[in-house]
Amino acid sequence: MSIYLHSKMQARISQEASEQINLTSREVECLLWTAHGKTAWEISMILKISEATVNCHLKNAMRKLGVHSKAHAVAKTLILGLIQI
Repeated sequence: MSIYLHSKMQARISQEASEQINLTSREVECLLWTAHGKTAWEISMILKISEATVNCHLKNAMRKLGVHSKAHAVAKTLILGLIQI
């Protein structure tokens, strides 16, 4: 019973958290490419934007997610269901 309750509460908390985080489509796109192992330079070539712009999108996403690294941002967006790989 406790395992069931824990999984339901975790799902509800994740759903509420993902609704409160408003990432732009470009931030999500940069996080998705980061999840696939691409560097900021590679993402800039794929999206045809500057590397500085990619880093700006990633920094904004990290701020909104309340994390301090790209790896943590990717992990949190995966847990919240904001991206899928």
